[in-house]
Amino acid sequence: MTLVLGLSTASWVFSNFLIHAAFTLYTGEYSPGVVTASAIYVPVAVYIYYKFWIAGILNTLDIILSIIIGFAVMYVPTLIQERRKRKI
Repeated sequence: MTLVLGLSTASWVFSNFLIHAAFTLYTGEYSPGVVTASAIYVPVAVYIYYKFWIAGILNTLDIILSIIIGFAVMYVPTLIQERRKRKI
């Protein structure tokens, strides 16, 4: 379980890239976070998963669970914030 929680951090930073990229594509406005996320977060996240996979201590279930947790940590607060904006 510790491995899954640790890897969810890699998934979390990868999902940060997705949010910035989606914002940039959706609005057409430049988002500084997309540069940082694509230059640092994506390669680091991929490298972390790759190293654990090659070491043989990572299985498919661990990957799936860590991605679900990591994305939930990033997207659930974002969705809550968006719903609050709509109510105002």
